[in-house]
Amino acid sequence: MNRPLFYPARVISTFFIPPTLFIISFLFLALYYESPDKAVNTIIVSLLLGVIIPIGIFVYLVKSGKVVNQDATNKDERTTPYLLGILLYGIGLIALIYLDAGDVTISFWTTYLVNTIFILIINKFWKISAHALGVAGPLGLFYFLYGIYAYPFFILLLLVGWSRIYLKCHTPLQVLAGSLFGFFSVYLQLILMLN
Repeated sequence: MNRPLFYPARVISTFFIPPTLFIISFLFLALYYESPDKAVNTIIVSLLLGVIIPIGIFVYLVKSGKVVNQDATNKDERTTPYLLGILLYGIGLIALIYLDAGDVTISFWTTYLVNTIFILIINKFWKISAHALGVAGPLGLFYFLYGIYAYPFFILLLLVGWSRIYLKCHTPLQVLAGSLFGFFSVYLQLILMLN
């Protein structure tokens, strides 16, 4: 292998899978936008339905051969994880509403449900970068909350996008589409739901 940046690209791509920024975002919302008792509920729901179960399912799909590799390079293999994601986000939304989570938490969770429905539809025709979307969505949240101070997420988005292109998992257009869709869909949904 004569690709000197392969290992840094692989580390970035593996560490910043969509659940990574998901849990960072919801931990932040739990700690800064929820009362202490509701923060615990938000953290438990987020960890269970947004990280532990989805990663467990994906690992099972890879080990059982239903998904060819950790990058899910075949777009048709992404349908099952997306469908399960929609189910888990739906259950999580109901749980957060029942547990009386804050408006920002519920609204941001809703963006995950809505966006996963859209990328399931897009995936029928074209492979959009879920990694880029997984960073750009939180960028949309933090830009909504803090404006230009969300710039570290933009830098991270550039690194993740580069890694996906360098590893030949996506074309530049697929990464750009995931980035733009992730950012604008979350940002605009939050404006509609919270303003």
